[in-house]
Amino acid sequence: EKEKEKEKEKEPEKEVEELPKDPVELEKKLQTMLHLKNTMLLKEVNASILKLQHKMHALLATRMFSLDKCPVSPDQKKNLFASVAELFEQGCTAFEAALTQPEDAPPSRAGGADWWETAFEAKLGWVVAAVENMEVAMPSPRAQILRLAAVVDSEALCWMAEKELFGRVHQIIAKLDPTAATAAAPTTAPAASDPRAPLPVPAIFEDNAKLSQRCEQVLAGIRRVCNMQG
Repeated sequence: EKEKEKEKEKEPEKEVEELPKDPVELEKKLQTMLHLKNTMLLKEVNASILKLQHKMHALLATRMFSLDKCPVSPDQKKNLFASVAELFEQGCTAFEAALTQPEDAPPSRAGGADWWETAFEAKLGWVVAAVENMEVAMPSPRAQILRLAAVVDSEALCWMAEKELFGRVHQIIAKLDPTAATAAAPTTAPAASDPRAPLPVPAIFEDNAKLSQRCEQVLAGIRRVCNMQG
């Protein structure tokens, strides 16, 4: 105990930060301090929830838990994927609007092949984040819907992401950029024996390496989410 007391005596005293005397500056200072405190608290809560989720996944894995033992009804699956389709449609509509509406100051297509990326990140970046950033324990509602769909049927979701999301995005880019390929959306259909068969990145995206990369990233992320939850 005496050694601990000596160590405390050696420690330099922390200087107390003086608060501004001006009321306006004082309020700003207090708001900043409160914001930092809340941010730290949220990080701690997020870390705790993530830890509990990892424990739950490990427990379920040891007990051989699967969706086969907890089936999803056809109506539930239909409603879930209808919600995903609606989210994709809203995102594509917003993406196109961001590139065409004058008030949104559409980027110049003469500036390079990646002129569309800013709008993609703003309107559809959440799709990539939903399947990539698994360190957020409580994601947005639309990210939760996407992750749940990945767990229920990852290959069906991959098909939707490739055909209904990225195929539509490519159509929009090709329509607005005269230098883009004039081909239509992906036409390669999965085998009739398996309507959910995964597709390779369609050749239509060969003219746009960045879009192909995003597509591959999302498809891999969807399958990774499924494997993590299984």
